[in-house]
Amino acid sequence: MLTKSLPPSRLDPLEQIAAKATKAGDVDARGWLTSMAYSATRAGVVICDSLDAAAQILTREGDGGSPVPAKDRVKEGLHARAQGAELRARA
Repeated sequence: MLTKSLPPSRLDPLEQIAAKATKAGDVDARGWLTSMAYSATRAGVVICDSLDAAAQILTREGDGGSPVPAKDRVKEGLHARAQGAELRARA
């Protein structure tokens, strides 16, 4: 995706940095992808403003393409929704 968005003058240095980091083992890609899956779930719940709608979408998506199973993402959505309600109640 970046190859379509960035000119070679910007892409080349980025590729060099990424290559160094992955060779050194400094990048925990699985951890990062897991965090992104949970972040996307929380954002989806906020955008949908409906846990039911978000859960239906997550269930329909299934486990493909995510390191986190759909049922765990639904649980995270429930937790995020409850946490948001608690924060609103305190305000």
